[in-house]
Amino acid sequence: MTADPLNARRRAIFAAARDAGMDEDDRRAVQLRATGKPSLTGMSVADMDKVLTAIRGDARPASAARAHVGKIRALWWSLYWLAAINRPDGLDNWVKRQTGIDAVAFLDHRAAVGVIEALKGWAAREGVEWSVPPCPQADRRAVLDAIWAKLLVANRVQGRTADAWLQAELDLPPNRWTDRQTDEAIRVLGKMLRGKSHG
Repeated sequence: MTADPLNARRRAIFAAARDAGMDEDDRRAVQLRATGKPSLTGMSVADMDKVLTAIRGDARPASAARAHVGKIRALWWSLYWLAAINRPDGLDNWVKRQTGIDAVAFLDHRAAVGVIEALKGWAAREGVEWSVPPCPQADRRAVLDAIWAKLLVANRVQGRTADAWLQAELDLPPNRWTDRQTDEAIRVLGKMLRGKSHG
C-alpha cells in the first residue's frame, strides 16, 4: 500500500517544527508566510514542501529569539488587559507595520529588542511604571497597578486597595504572590476593565 504523500509531508512538517523549537503559532506563521495559507488543510504537496523548506531554513534563527518572542507576546497581552488594544490576535500585523517583518516568530534578536522597547513605551503611556533595573516580578506588579489605577479612574472599584480586593476575590495570600497568581490577578482586573465577567 502506497503511503499518502500529504500525510508524510504533514508528519515531516510537525517533526521539523518540533526540532526547530517552534510552537503551533510559530509553525502557522511560517505556513502563512511560505504559502499564504495558515493551515495545512487544503495544502498541496508543493505547498507543504515550501513550508518544510522555510522551517528548515530561514525559520531556524527565529527559535534562538524564543525568550524575546515570549516577552513580546506577554507585553502584547498586557496592553490588551490595559484596554490599549481591541483584540489580542493582532500582534503579527502590528509587528509587520513596525518592522516590515511578517510575524513575531521571524524577528531576530536585534529586531526583537526594538519591538520590546516600543511595546514597553506604549505600556508606559498607559500608566505602567516599569522597574529599574528590570525585574519580572516587579514588572508584573507594575502592569497590575496600572490596570487598578484605570479601574479607580473609571469608578469600577472603590474603598479597598488592589491587594485587599484581589485577596478577597481570588483567595490570594496576604504576602508575596507567585508569578502565576500575579498573572491571574492581571487577567481578572483586565477583564473587569474591559467589561467582561471574571467569574
